[in-house]
Amino acid sequence: MKYWLDDDDRIVEVDENWLPSAIDNGAPELNPAHVCGRPLDSFISDTTTRLLWRSLVRRARLGEAAMVIIRSDAPDRRRLVLLRLSRDGGRVLVRSDTITDELRAPVALLESGRSRAGDAVQICSWCAKVLLPSKRWVEIEVAVEELGLRNRLQSPPVKHCVCESCVVKNAPAMQAASIQSPGIRTRAFARV
Repeated sequence: MKYWLDDDDRIVEVDENWLPSAIDNGAPELNPAHVCGRPLDSFISDTTTRLLWRSLVRRARLGEAAMVIIRSDAPDRRRLVLLRLSRDGGRVLVRSDTITDELRAPVALLESGRSRAGDAVQICSWCAKVLLPSKRWVEIEVAVEELGLRNRLQSPPVKHCVCESCVVKNAPAMQAASIQSPGIRTRAFARV
């Protein structure tokens, strides 16, 4: 899947794989007409994630290769994705290539249309691990078991953030753009 950003970091074009990807990830509302013309930041409300993305886009604009591997799970799939950002004329091209794609039992916590109630669960935007009350970051399937979320009619709200490990792993990208992380506490995040 590919999409392009203009000088103001607005999504200005998406390729033919955009909509099938949005549907596959349970977000058909993210159709091209809904996303084109909107700033990338409008899909990201977590400060640290926003800063990481800005630094990657800035590097690409300067002609530097910017790459990162992230988790991009769907309710019934575990995926590793390679994101590559590069300058493409006067725009920035963001290319997303799936590295691994594994089927799994659906995780209700990731279903976008699910009814939500209770205390929010924090999920890392980059590695998809979940923060437990014990302050441990664990795989989402482990979190579902440990938090007793299996077979519940409602799931807790999800807040995306960047875990400490991913902040450290992505620190070079942030430093290259002379940006420092304000911390890892989170607000809601809408996937791109």
